This record gives sequence, C-alpha cells and structure tokens, in this order.
Amino acid sequence: EYLKTQKQIRSSSYKDVLRPTCLWRGFSATCARNIALVTIFFALSEKLNNLGAPEETSVLFPRDLGQYFRDHPFLRGGLVTTACWLVAWPLDVVKSQIQATPTQTLQPDM
Repeated sequence: EYLKTQKQIRSSSYKDVLRPTCLWRGFSATCARNIALVTIFFALSEKLNNLGAPEETSVLFPRDLGQYFRDHPFLRGGLVTTACWLVAWPLDVVKSQIQATPTQTLQPDM
C-alpha cells in the first residue's frame, strides 16, 4: 500500500521509494481498515443469508426476501460490499494521508 501511494504521488521509481523503515508507514491504519471491512462484510452477508428464517421473519423482512438474497449471491455481495465501503472509506482516507505524508514531516525536530 505504501509503495503504491508513493508511486502515485511522486511518480518516482520504486528504488527511490523502497526503504525498509518506510514500508511500515500506515500499517496500523491499513489493518484497522481491513479489519472493519472484513468484519462488516461477513456480519452483513450472514445477516442477509439468514433473513427470512423463521426466527427472523417480521413485517419488514418477509421470508421471500431472505430467499431472494440466497438465490442471488451477486446482488447480496454488491449490497454488502457497498455498505462495507461506506463505513471503511474514512479509514482509507486516513490511511492514504498517513502514507502520503513525506517522511521528513513526521520526524520531530532535533
């Protein structure tokens, strides 16, 4: 992720960007974004799979709706992925800003 971001911003070669100390920049932000994405994806996907089960049936979610999502996994995946990125997009912006900041501005003055 860091190499991709630096390549997009500075348009320099990977040799100029590839330094061992910088490869970990934004790692915690990347992990936070990915954990949020995966958690929300599987929770929503499972919820849509079980929608319309006898214990889940209500006026808002009839049994037919749950069967519809089980029969159309592409639609279910699209809805779930869109919802995931709506939540994770701010985390991705923070991650990109961390990785795009030049190394000199992050080091304290001595």
